[in-house]
Amino acid sequence: MISNELQKFAKTLSPINSVWIEDFPDTVMGYANSLSYRSNGIISCKVFDSPLSARKFIRNENPSFYILDIKLGTNSDGIVYAQNIRKQSLSVPIAIVSSFISEYYKRIQNIRNLSAFHDRTKLTGKEFRLFSSLVNQLSISNRVLQHLNGLSIRWEDFYYSDYQDLILESHYNLFLPIALSQFRKQAVQWVAFVGDEIVDGSKNLRDMPDYEKKLKMAEKYKKVPYIYTRPIISEEGITSEETGLDGLLLDQYPKTIMQVEQKIANADFDSGTNQTIVSDQITAPDIGSSFMRGDHLGEPYKYTINQRNISFASDNGKNSIGPFKMPVAIVKNWKSSPWIIINNKREALLGRDIFLIDSIELNIKSTKNPKGVLTTIKKS
Repeated sequence: MISNELQKFAKTLSPINSVWIEDFPDTVMGYANSLSYRSNGIISCKVFDSPLSARKFIRNENPSFYILDIKLGTNSDGIVYAQNIRKQSLSVPIAIVSSFISEYYKRIQNIRNLSAFHDRTKLTGKEFRLFSSLVNQLSISNRVLQHLNGLSIRWEDFYYSDYQDLILESHYNLFLPIALSQFRKQAVQWVAFVGDEIVDGSKNLRDMPDYEKKLKMAEKYKKVPYIYTRPIISEEGITSEETGLDGLLLDQYPKTIMQVEQKIANADFDSGTNQTIVSDQITAPDIGSSFMRGDHLGEPYKYTINQRNISFASDNGKNSIGPFKMPVAIVKNWKSSPWIIINNKREALLGRDIFLIDSIELNIKSTKNPKGVLTTIKKS
């Protein structure tokens, strides 16, 4: 899924060229035409029977997406060709579409940052629609990122650019899969890209760069840094079918007051949430922050994680403790996000990451009214 703004901008660059290499080109011509049709003509997919026959087109047009068969005649191997492409560019999307997926599965897995692989005999109906959507999203993102110089743009140029959001969205679409792979394989909580390379990351979210450190990274590498964090765990709501009532309304949370930098926020405490969540009306995201896509109670939202100084009300509001520097998820368009479904008065949700702060003690005091549950937070 790409934004309307990115789709609209892509139309000014169309046609955006992709290439499909298949040794029996007539068998995929219908697919290629459908890719163009389903993109409303933004994507043009050219079919060739070998890398050799596609060479001139590739040299002149610099395709934004490659779709490759595995067996490309007697002298060509689609997997080897994909690996050669990857040596030249980490960002250009590559998909393998072949009738021999199961036979070559292990070799396919060794292709770095492979966007997709499909058994061509099963590429019909819903599976083709999903594949078409992926080709559309990644082709557009790659072309826009190239056009706006997103992999090498300097911070000062990015800062004054009218296309910040398009650059960030395009980089996210292309490089989030690489970040997710790092989260799985290395168990890191965040990674920082400069261009198409990962230059930093760690297993502690509190180590991620704040805005000042991000500026120093930009100065060091002479490029814009892009930072991605491990996705927030999604939470499903209790349905009316399960409870006979609107189960969501039965969900009650202890309440507290927290201060984010200079602003006060009415917060609920939820030990089931692994990350503290804050409204974008309480604190604005840092410039150059990449928005992640999340899901809460079955509804989508966008957020970015930035370092903020947080203080907490203590002794039922009589005192305060802090500030503590901690990473918080800033939700875009808070008022229309799923985080206010249960309580539209909340401006933040304090997660269990509070327990990572040294010497914090949290007491919960009940009142007669369940909605009046209060929290006391203090130094232990």
